[in-house]
Amino acid sequence: MKAREYRPAFFDGFENKECEFETIDDIVKQLDTVNIQDGWHFEVCSRGYDTSWTYALISISDDFKEWWVVAFLTGNPDLPIRTGHKK
Repeated sequence: MKAREYRPAFFDGFENKECEFETIDDIVKQLDTVNIQDGWHFEVCSRGYDTSWTYALISISDDFKEWWVVAFLTGNPDLPIRTGHKK
């Protein structure tokens, strides 16, 4: 499986790295945009359209008030995949 960093278009001067991974811990060790922080967790969401980067790795605050897409993924990541809105 592969992961590719994501930065919004207004970030200038960076090249998004790619890495091979088996677990989310592998991604955390290799990509600069993916960090473990207290009060935050990771979820994987389907991108919902046909692309080689099938999933988005999202860092979400534990209170669900903030979230950031931090990477795009191929393959089957080791986290539950969210396909709809949490109620």
